[in-house]
Amino acid sequence: MGYGIITQELIDIMMRAGVTFYQPDGQTPRTGPVRVDLTRLIRRDTLLTHPPANVTDGLRVLGWADEVLDVLRRVIRLLAREVALASLLPPAEPHPTQLRSMA
Repeated sequence: MGYGIITQELIDIMMRAGVTFYQPDGQTPRTGPVRVDLTRLIRRDTLLTHPPANVTDGLRVLGWADEVLDVLRRVIRLLAREVALASLLPPAEPHPTQLRSMA
């Protein structure tokens, strides 16, 4: 449907620029306004009249992915806050096993 609207806008621009549109015979200039028959376009658009059977499943998967990504975004944000808070704390004392390896 959107491509029909865009096509009509392009036709209008071309008409204002002086482009001549012809009848289907390719010889006879068209008279009057050139209009996209949107009703015919919708009737012949198989994506609208016979949508793919898997659209519902695809939308369901996209919804699930959106939820999962939102949860991951929240977890990452929480971890980033904890790392930022940890950087404000004084350094921890080394663990005794670390002291032995330093000696």
